[in-house]
Amino acid sequence: MSILAPGDRQALLAENLTGHADKPGFIMLHKRFLNRFSAIEHADLPLSTPSVAPEAYITIPEDLVSLATVKYLGFNDETATQLWNGWAAKFPEGAPIAETEPVNEVSFVDAVIGVVAERKEELDTWAEEHEPWIAPMNEWGIAQELQDVLMDPVFKDMRDSGSLFFWLADTIELRYSALQMIQEASLTRDRELQRADLEGL
Repeated sequence: MSILAPGDRQALLAENLTGHADKPGFIMLHKRFLNRFSAIEHADLPLSTPSVAPEAYITIPEDLVSLATVKYLGFNDETATQLWNGWAAKFPEGAPIAETEPVNEVSFVDAVIGVVAERKEELDTWAEEHEPWIAPMNEWGIAQELQDVLMDPVFKDMRDSGSLFFWLADTIELRYSALQMIQEASLTRDRELQRADLEGL
């Protein structure tokens, strides 16, 4: 399912406030339209096109349940492809790939975290030093972008309060939740557009 609702997407496209990103499966979206609070949080950002105000845009997956989302959650291309193929294989050929798998009713994000959890005993660490976190993250197939976020010295005190697995699972859940919030905000705008159209009849 697309993160942007159809009517909302068309309205944003008409104003050049969304569009395809450089990476397949991703789109750019103006930060004022991320959730119900972002219009206030990012009121200082101009409603300009990405070429004029690139800092006003974020790159997100086009579809919530997708290979792009697995990459967005923090996995490198190879691991993301493996995870996505494993999820897609749970659905009959030609059927829509849903957010909940049909047999055990496991959610997409829980399945992603579950794959990481399978190697928790083998790879998890509570080490305070920097180096012992790197090899396990590479083994888990964590993208360099997420590795850099987790190992940022700014977050050291926070990082030391949990294990590597804890912070990976927490970050994956937070990123997925953020995408769901974007989707919910888009659906709300879409309903408002439909209501306005009906009132204009």
